[in-house]
Amino acid sequence: MSKPIGVVRVAPDARQLRYLTARSWFTGAAIAMVAIMLLTFLNAALAGGRLGSFDSERWRPLVAFPLIPIPWWVVVPIALVGVIAAVLMSVWARTPDRMGLMVDTLRAIVFVIVPLLCAGAYTDPSGIPMSRHEWVDDRSGWHWIGAAPQVVTFGFLIVRVVALTRRAVRNGEIR
Repeated sequence: MSKPIGVVRVAPDARQLRYLTARSWFTGAAIAMVAIMLLTFLNAALAGGRLGSFDSERWRPLVAFPLIPIPWWVVVPIALVGVIAAVLMSVWARTPDRMGLMVDTLRAIVFVIVPLLCAGAYTDPSGIPMSRHEWVDDRSGWHWIGAAPQVVTFGFLIVRVVALTRRAVRNGEIR
């Protein structure tokens, strides 16, 4: 019996498929966060460099800020998808996936930056006061709620990367 010519592909097992599915959800949520950040910067550019209701204009505005407001109920669920996907990725990752998890730990920074950026730019009258002065009615939006659970994301990703790296060292895969 002769050997097959070419590359023999082996189908990934169920755990690998679950990891890849969770990673695709994480990537999709990160892309959505970057799109929200770019939309916020577009709003600021069209509004004369004004990023928020209490910011000053840096050049002549084309429209009033914001042209397209981004409510908190758009940002927070996307951030929570990132948390859930990161936890699932951490659980289903194997030793060869550790480099991907390291990159995803860096990509998770967008899940902190974007909600905080949006909380400052898109204010809410019922939000948390951002000024120490009583006469300034400067309140943050509720977008920051999406940044709070990212502690779980970073915790799971960092612990799993360290554990997988230790396993790789123990097995002699890396020195």
